[in-house]
Amino acid sequence: MAVTLDTYAPYDSGAGADAREDLWRQFMRYMKGVQFGNGVFRTAATAMEVFADSTGMQVKVRAGEGWAQGQWGQNVTEKTLPIAAAHATLARKDRVILRNDFTLNRFELDVLTGTAAGSPTLPPLTQNTSKWEVGLGGVDVPALDTSIGAAQVFDNRTWIDDAPVVARKTSNKTVNNDNVIANHTDTQLLPLMSANATYTFEAFLIYSATTTADVRITAVGPTGATGQICPAGLVFGAGGIGADIEMGVFDLGTTLVSGGAGAGTKVASLLRGTVTTLDTAGPLGVRFAQNGAEVSDAILYAQSTLSIQRIA
Repeated sequence: MAVTLDTYAPYDSGAGADAREDLWRQFMRYMKGVQFGNGVFRTAATAMEVFADSTGMQVKVRAGEGWAQGQWGQNVTEKTLPIAAAHATLARKDRVILRNDFTLNRFELDVLTGTAAGSPTLPPLTQNTSKWEVGLGGVDVPALDTSIGAAQVFDNRTWIDDAPVVARKTSNKTVNNDNVIANHTDTQLLPLMSANATYTFEAFLIYSATTTADVRITAVGPTGATGQICPAGLVFGAGGIGADIEMGVFDLGTTLVSGGAGAGTKVASLLRGTVTTLDTAGPLGVRFAQNGAEVSDAILYAQSTLSIQRIA
């Protein structure tokens, strides 16, 4: 069942036709910033995030604002959307959407119920002269499910105000006697990416490590993301700040080893590359650990940055 947004404009009739000065001011704020057509505004409240809290066969959509085919809609209060009953034996994937309905002259939230299957996929979006749908979230619905939990929901949003985004570390991260890189996704370097989009990225990672421990570094994206990365850092085992630089190209998520120049001696890795997301939106993350576990500290310093720029 579709749920209408709180505010939307401009339309020929209905609530969206009440285009007073204050309403025009609200949606015209975004005219210059719309770069990728249709989707959600990253900077508007909680950006229409979809979530579930194990309160039954339902999901919830937080406040936010969206844009589709030249029209704007605003969700002021949290909305609850029902999820259809689960299949008896097969799983399915549902898609939570924002819809601009040109026939009904309104913006609304809805759930597209997927097809139960052995390997379910998200139902397609309708984008034609009658309606234009954009994804907000995906919902995994296993067979016989009776309640949707938080882990069953994944992000499917597309950001349309995709100016360059820069995440910056404000405190040091210290790794001691640990070379398991999967344990160490940095919590401050997590810029958000849209679903079904391509980005370039560049990190300025200031670190120190001993010449025997060195460091492991990589970049990871949300489920299904692929890409290429280049470490642009000291060659492993180099032993000094004037050593050779590693410029090889590797798959996204590959563990790269960069050299340390001595405990407390700062050097940088200019990790860069490209990443393409699929149906799951989410952050690009940096992982950092020692290469050889030892009691001396490897430190990823404050003022390190990770920037992303959407290109497609």
